Amino acid sequence: MKRFWPVIAALAAFAVYYLTTCRGIWIGDSGEFALALKTFGIAHPPGYPLFTIQGTLFVQALSFLRPIFAGGIYSITVSAAAVGIVFLIMRRRLDDLSSFGLALCWAFTAIFWAETNGVEIYTLNVLLIVATYLALESEWSYKWPLTIYLFGLCLCNHPSSLALVPAILYRFFAEGEYRRTSRFPFYVGLLAVAGTMYLYLWVRSTHDPISDWGNPEGLSALWQHMSLKQYSGWVHNSWDNLLFAVQLYFRSVLECWSWLGLILILSGLGLGFKYNFARTINALTILVTSISMAAFHQAVNHEPFYLPPLFASLLLISNNLVALKSKARIRSVVSWAIVGAAAILLVLNYRANDKSDYTLYDNYSRQLLDSALPNSTIFLAGDINTFGAEYLRYGEDYRSDLTLYDRSIRKRALTERASELAGFSTTDLFEARTTIIRRERGRLYLAKSHYQNEPDWWEGLDSLFSFGMLYDTRPPIEASRVVPSYPTSHDPGDLMSRELLVNLDLIRGEELLLNGERDKAEEQFRMALSRYDIETRGVLLNQLGIYFRKSDALELALETYNRALEKPILSSNQRAEIRFNISNVHKDRANLAMESSDYVAAVKHFEEAANYDENNSRLILNIGLIYAQHLRDNNSARRYLTRYLELEPGDQRVQQLLGSLR
Repeated sequence: MKRFWPVIAALAAFAVYYLTTCRGIWIGDSGEFALALKTFGIAHPPGYPLFTIQGTLFVQALSFLRPIFAGGIYSITVSAAAVGIVFLIMRRRLDDLSSFGLALCWAFTAIFWAETNGVEIYTLNVLLIVATYLALESEWSYKWPLTIYLFGLCLCNHPSSLALVPAILYRFFAEGEYRRTSRFPFYVGLLAVAGTMYLYLWVRSTHDPISDWGNPEGLSALWQHMSLKQYSGWVHNSWDNLLFAVQLYFRSVLECWSWLGLILILSGLGLGFKYNFARTINALTILVTSISMAAFHQAVNHEPFYLPPLFASLLLISNNLVALKSKARIRSVVSWAIVGAAAILLVLNYRANDKSDYTLYDNYSRQLLDSALPNSTIFLAGDINTFGAEYLRYGEDYRSDLTLYDRSIRKRALTERASELAGFSTTDLFEARTTIIRRERGRLYLAKSHYQNEPDWWEGLDSLFSFGMLYDTRPPIEASRVVPSYPTSHDPGDLMSRELLVNLDLIRGEELLLNGERDKAEEQFRMALSRYDIETRGVLLNQLGIYFRKSDALELALETYNRALEKPILSSNQRAEIRFNISNVHKDRANLAMESSDYVAAVKHFEEAANYDENNSRLILNIGLIYAQHLRDNNSARRYLTRYLELEPGDQRVQQLLGSLR
C-alpha cells in the first residue's frame, strides 16, 4: 500500500483539476500557448521548449479534443505529478498520512490550483522544481547526475528555477561533492545535454511555423529569445522593489493559508534548525532567492512568481511535524488535522477555481473575429486580449477567410507579406504594417486594445474609423456589429477576465464619444472603473486613468488615480508614477483655464500639479510667470521664481525678471 500513496495523492489532485479546468480558451497566455502546441510552434521568450515538445505530444495524442482543452489536460497532468512528488519529498521525514495531507494542501493551495485552469507553463515549472529538489535531498547513488540534469531541464522552462542554485550549491559543498573534480566535466555535459532543448527553437523556426514568436532562427536571435532580452525594459532592481516583493510574498501566504499558515512557517523555521537543519537551509535559500528574483520583474499578475517561495514555505511548515516525530499520539492527531486542512482548502477554493463552464474569452475572441467582413485582414496588438483570436483562427480554423498579423506570434508572416507586396525586403514592424495597409486588397482592420495602453501600436496610423471592436483603416461600408455588454455584477473572479470586460466597456464608451454622447460615454467609463472595486492592485487603476485622460475625461481620470493610491498593492515606483499622472491632469485643467484667460483657476490647478510633482522646474516657472504677468502678485511671483532658480540656478533671464520684481 505504501508505494501507492503518492499515486493516490496525484490521482486525487488530477480528478479535482479535471472537474474544474477550463474547457475552452482561458485567460492570459493560454491562447498563445495552445496555438504553439497545436502548430508545434515557438512560444514567447524564453521559448519553453520542453513545455512545447511535451504539450504538443499531448495535443496530438488527444486529437479528439479541442486542442486548447488537450493542452489543459497536459497542464493538469504535470500539476498532479508535482503533487505526487511533493508527497515523496515529505515522506522522507514524515509518515504516510502527514505526507499525504501536506501534498493535498499543496494541491489545493489557491495560487497553485489557479494555474491548472488553462494551458500554462508554471505547472511544469513547479513539477521540475520539486523533482529537482527530491533528487537533491535523496541519498541515491546517482543523486548528483540526476539533480544536475533535472536542473538543466528547469532552465529549459522558466528562469524562476534559478532560485534552486543556492540550495544546490549548499548541498554540493556540504556533502563534499566539490572535491570530486573529475566528475565536473560530466556534470557540465549533463547541463549541456539538457540545454540542447533550446535548439528546438532554432530548428523549428527555420520551418516557418504559424506560431513563430521572435523568429529565433540563428544563434544571435536564439540567444535574444533565451535571455529574455525582449523584456529587459521590464526589469527593475531596487531596494524598494525588494521590499515590495517581500510584501507580495506575505500577501500570498495569507491569501493561500491565512494567518495559521504564516505562524506555522515561522514556527517551522525556528524548529527546523534543531530538528531538520539541512532542509531548513535549503528552504531558506530557495525562499530568499526566489523573492529576490521576483523583485526584478513585477508583473501585474504576480501570483505565479511566488509559487517557488510558497513551496519553500511548505517545507518549513513540515518541520513542525518533524519536531513531533517522537510524540506518536500528538503526531497522529496533527496528521489527521493536516488532512482536514487539505479538505478545508478544497472546499474553500473549489468555487473560485471551478472554470469548467468559463466561456468569456472564447466569446470575446469569436466576437472580435466576427466583427470583420469576409476575406479581411486584422492587425492585432499581440497581447493577452487577442491571443485567443489567433488561437481560434489558426488553431481551430475559425473564420479561415481572415488573415491575422501581430507584432509577436505573426510578425514574421507580417514582414514577409509586406516584402512580397513592396517588391523589396523589410523587417521593420511599422513599415511592414503600413505597406500592407496601402497595398493589400480587401478590408484591413486593427483590433481595439484600449487596456493595457499600447501607444506605440498606433504609431503612424492617423486615419482610423471606429468599427465596433475594430478600427477600419478605410471608411466603413456597412454598420459594425454591436459590441457585447456585460453587467457590472458579472465578475468571473480573476484579474485578466476583468481586463477583457474593461476593454469592452472602454470600446463602448469610445463609440459613444464619437457620436457626441459624452454623458453616456462616461457611464461606460464608470462601469469599467467599478469592475476594479474588488481589485487590490493600484497599477490597474493607473492604466485606466491614463485612458480616461486621453479621452479628455479629466475629472474621472483624477478620481481614478486617487483611488489607485488607496490600493494596498502598490510599489513606491508605481506610486510615484501615479502622482506624476495626477500632476498631468491638473496641468491639463490649468491649460484649459489658460485658454479661456481664467488665470486664477489656472494658477490654482498648476499649484495642485506642483503638489504632486514638486521638482518640476518648468511647472514652478509657469506658476511664477502667471503671478508676475497676469495676476500682478509680485510676492507670490518672487516666491515661485526663487524656488525655480533653486532648481535651475543658471537661468539668467529668470534672474533678471526676479530682480525687476523687487
